[in-house]
Order: sequence, then structure tokens, then C-alpha cells
Amino acid sequence: MKSKIPALSLLLCVALSAYFLIVGIPKQIEKKTAIQHGLSVLSVEQPLESINPEDKPFTIDAIRVKSSGEDTQGTDDDPYFQAREAYKKRFGYDYDEPWDGQKVTHIFSVTPAMAGMVDFWTEVFGHYGKDQYVFHHRDDVSIVYSVIDLSDLDPMAASLSPEESEKIKKSYLNEEEQRIAKLLKKLTEKISGHDELTPEEKRLADLFHQNPSLSIRDSASDELIRIQSGFAHKMKEAIVLSGQYIPEFEKIFSRMGVPVEITRLPLIESAFKIDAYSSAAAAGLWQFIPDTGKRYLRMDDVVDERYDPFLAAYAAAQHLLNEYKLLGSWPLTINAYNTGPQRMINAKRQLETDDIAVIIKNFKEPGYQFYSRNYYPEFLAALHVYENQEYYFGKLAKKDPLDYDLFLPQQKINLLALARAIDMDFDVLSFLNPSFNKDILSGKKILPPGYMVRVPKEMGRLVSRVAMDYYETGAREEWHIVAQGETLQDLSARYGVSMDVLEDSNHIMAQEVLTAGMAIKIPSTQGVAIGQALPTNSAVE
Repeated sequence: MKSKIPALSLLLCVALSAYFLIVGIPKQIEKKTAIQHGLSVLSVEQPLESINPEDKPFTIDAIRVKSSGEDTQGTDDDPYFQAREAYKKRFGYDYDEPWDGQKVTHIFSVTPAMAGMVDFWTEVFGHYGKDQYVFHHRDDVSIVYSVIDLSDLDPMAASLSPEESEKIKKSYLNEEEQRIAKLLKKLTEKISGHDELTPEEKRLADLFHQNPSLSIRDSASDELIRIQSGFAHKMKEAIVLSGQYIPEFEKIFSRMGVPVEITRLPLIESAFKIDAYSSAAAAGLWQFIPDTGKRYLRMDDVVDERYDPFLAAYAAAQHLLNEYKLLGSWPLTINAYNTGPQRMINAKRQLETDDIAVIIKNFKEPGYQFYSRNYYPEFLAALHVYENQEYYFGKLAKKDPLDYDLFLPQQKINLLALARAIDMDFDVLSFLNPSFNKDILSGKKILPPGYMVRVPKEMGRLVSRVAMDYYETGAREEWHIVAQGETLQDLSARYGVSMDVLEDSNHIMAQEVLTAGMAIKIPSTQGVAIGQALPTNSAVE
């Protein structure tokens, strides 16, 4: 018997060791991992379905996370995986599918016939700032009369009010315009009389000599003397902003067979301002007008995808590709992006050429005026400045590329409540989803199912799990958007819910002052509530 005791002890030690290795230590690791990620983990032995919904608030605390960090398998009703499938169905591939990096490129050369126009816009985009004004011929921008610098009239530098500064600037600009008109009239007389010309007169005579179709006398007209302000300050800012989008744009365009150089179009369309809106109702980075936008993008009372930079980039690439198939030339396609494909087709037929330089100079049609005629040279100049940005602006610290996940709600959901549940700042939610109606983002209106929502990278699964949990518990709670001056006591009386319940549900103190716009959770079966400052006829959807 004595000889068997060591053997039994050994077996017992092995069994205990195996138990701790298999059960005990992994549980400790799981708990430690959860603490590191700020998530509470539900015990694996307790199935999700058995948890009392009343104990599952709309927070990340109710989310089960694999301690190993491995991806969980998606289910048919998982909004994260449904978003990926919806994206792939719409665009042909997953939004974060690896890319081989093979770019589609095209050489956009500057021909001698367009050199003067491109040089002009290069100076405007790369050298002249907001207080510098270029006086030039409206029909030939290579004919530059003068450049004046009014930076001394900056309100801060000159101790002037903005109104005073603007008034004095207009006076200087008018005086210079009148001087140029007199100069051109005098130049005509001197040339006719074979009089000796001043250096300035000789320079202008040489410029007009290069374009004999223009009359010097007629050019003295106010309509033909145009003033162009500098754009270098905006171009610099646009290039900085472009860092968030260009890498993704290049991937989108290359996959669709469109040259990546054309992803620089927003430099002249919107200066990469996400909320750009024109007098022609063109919106977003890619400046789609409503009629064109509706051909490719979703536009309704919930979302206007023209403001989504990446969805609009897909639309722009598809639109450009369609027009290229009609025109067979990328320069004509780029010009058509501004003036329309039919006008370019008309130009080709009328002039029997697809040479963009010939069309710019000779095509006559009422709708093809200054901006359309200069659009392609502007693009070439912007492309040049972008490719040589360090020469023009020094080393720029461009914005980092945006990285994101998507999820696709399958039921209506309050986006503000969802953001609060995962501690996502409202500004982050708004920045990533600029296409949504502001009432949707602020939680004043409910997001219907079927709209893709962009969230920070690596949060797609988390948001989807929170949303799925919300679908299960959403019928037991509602959200009240606080109006100005409302108190917790007011809400308690209005909804018949005790102060203690409201405090516990929202983790707030009894005497805490509520601020307008706060979303307060209220246990109920009504859906979403609204504050006194909004229409009070039940839920807003």
C-alpha cells in the first residue's frame, strides 16, 4: 500500500495541473483580456439567450468577446457581415478587400497649344494667394495685363474692419481695371501711328500678336477684362485634406479602370471640402448635381450620398467611365465632367477632331464659356501642382487616410443612442457619415433599416453586436432628446418613471443639470421620444 501512495499523488497532481491548464488559466486570461479592452465578458457557460433582457442595457457591457481576439463567425442577421455583403453586391468587392496596388494611369501631357492656359492656372494655384489679383483677357488667360498685391489691406494688418478693407480693395481693383482699359486704347492708337511703345505696351503687343483673332481695341471692354484672385492658399489646404481620401480613391478608380490622376479633380471641384455646395446645387467632394447624382447614388430624406466621399468616388468613376465610352478620350471626358458629354460630342462633330486644345480654342456654343473652356487646363495645372506640391508649398503634413468599418442595421435604430452606448463621440459619428440627415445623426429621428453606417476601424463587429442586442431590448426602452431647460424631474413626471430608475439607467446624479440635446434612456415600450423643443407628436421617424 505504501508503495502506491506516491503513484496516486502523482496522478492527482497531473489531473489538477491539467484542470488548471484547460479550465482555470484560460478563464483568467479571458478576464484579463476583457479588462484590457474595457469590456465585461459573459461567461461562456451562460448562453446569451438565457440572460434577462432587463439586465442587458444598450451598452458594450453586454457584448460577448472572444478572449483570443479572433474574429467571430458572422450570422445571417449580423449587421456587420450584412454590410460587407451589401457593399460587395453594390460595388463588386468588399470595401477592405486587399488591393494589389496596381494603378491605372494615363499621361496627361501639356501641348504647346495649351501651355499658356496651363501656366496661367499653375500660377493661380501655386503662387498667388488670397490677396493677389490677376488681371487678364477673358477669352485668352495667357494674356495677363497685371498682378496687384493687396495684402497690406488685410483687416488685421491694416487695423481695418472687414467692411472697410473690402471697400478699399474694390476701389483699387476698379482703378486698375480702368487703367488697363485706357492702356489698351492707347496701345491701339500707338500701333496705328507706329509710335514708340513703352516696355509694358510692347509686352502686351507681343501677347496679342500670338493671338491675332483678338482685337486690342475691343479687348478694352469691361466684359473682356477679367480679375482672377489667387487660389494657392486654398490649394495648399486642399492637398492637406486630400490625404484622407486619395489612397482610397486611387484604389476605387484603378479597380474600375479609370486613371488615378483623375482622382485629383476635387482639387478644382470642391477643394476637398466635404460639405461643398454650389449655386447650381452641386454637392460634396465630387460636386454631383441632383439629376446626375440620382443616377448613381441614394438621395432621400435620410441620406444624400453625394456627401459621402467614397460612395461619391465610386459614382464619379462610373460616371467618367460611361462618358469615356462615349467620347473615347480622357481629356474630352474630363471636360465633359463639367460641361456634359453631349457638348463634347457636338464639338467633335463640328470641328471633326478630338484634339482638346483645338476644341477649347475654336468650339463655339452658348453653353461652352469661360469655366467650361478652362476646365481641362485647370485640371492639368492642379495635377501639376499636386505632383510638385513640395516645390510650391514645402513639406506638407497631409491628413492620414481614413480607415473605417461598416455595419448595416436591419431594423430601425437611434444612431445617437448607439454611439453613446459604445462611447463614440458625436463628432466622430458625424465626420464618418456626412451624408446622413443631421436629425438622423443627432438622434432626433430614427435611422430606418438598410442604410450602411460608417464607424471607426475595428469597431464594426462591436457596433453590430451592440445593435443586435439593442434589437432584442429596444422595445423595453425609449430615448428622450432633452430640450432646453428640461430637468430629470420633468422627465420623471412626463413618463411616469421614478427618478431613481432614470438615474440608474443613465448613470447620472440626481442634481445633475441636463443639457439640450442629451439622449436620456427611459424604460418603456414606445420607441423613441422627443423633447419639448421638437414636435411632440410621438416618435419621429
